[in-house]
Amino acid sequence: MYQDPSGAKKRLLALMLITTLFAFAFSISSFYEWYVLADYDPRATPEDLSNDTMQTLGLLSLVIVMPRMLLFIVTAVFFLIWVYRMHENAHALQLDGNISSPGWAISAYIIPFINFFMPLVSLVQLAKSQAAQLNVQTKNVWLVSWWLLFLFSMLMAATRGFFSEEGATVETLRNDALTTGVSEFTLFLSGCLVWMVISRLTNQQVEIKEE
Repeated sequence: MYQDPSGAKKRLLALMLITTLFAFAFSISSFYEWYVLADYDPRATPEDLSNDTMQTLGLLSLVIVMPRMLLFIVTAVFFLIWVYRMHENAHALQLDGNISSPGWAISAYIIPFINFFMPLVSLVQLAKSQAAQLNVQTKNVWLVSWWLLFLFSMLMAATRGFFSEEGATVETLRNDALTTGVSEFTLFLSGCLVWMVISRLTNQQVEIKEE
C-alpha cells in the first residue's frame, strides 16, 4: 500500500543535516589532533602527552566524537526506513522495471560483500523506473558519486586503529588522526550528495502519485 514518503523524507533530511555537520566537525577535530601531535616525538607514547593535550583531545572526543557516533546509527535507521518506504511505494504504484522488493532493498545494506554494490544497484533501478514513468532523464551520477564516497569513507574508517592500542606511539596516533580526518571529510561530502538524492527521488515519487 502506498504511503506518502514526504514525512519520512523530512525527518531523514533533518537527521542527515545534523549528522553531516558532525562529520565535518569530526574531520576538523581529527586534523587538529594530527597538527597538535606534530609537536611531540614520533616515538613518544600516549603517556608522554601533556595534561593540556590530553584534556583537549578528551573534550573533543566527548563533545564531537560520541554524539557523531550516536547520530550516525540513528540516521542509518531512518535511512533504511526511507529506503523500505520508497521501494514499497514503487511496487504499490506498479512502476515498470526491475525494482527490488522492500525487504531485499534493506537486506542489501546488511549482507557482507553484497552490501558493497547492491544498495547502489537497487536505488539506481528505482531511479530509472521513476524517471521513465515521468519521462525525464535519469541522473545517476549523483547516486554513483554518493555511494563511492560513502564506501571510501567506510573503508578508510576500517583501517584506523584505536587510541588505546597496545604499543601505540605518537606517530601511529597521528596516522589514525589523519585517516579519520580524510574519512570524515569524505563522509561529509557523501552526506551532501545523498541529501540531493533523497530529495530528488522522494519528490519524483510524490509527483508520480499525483499524476
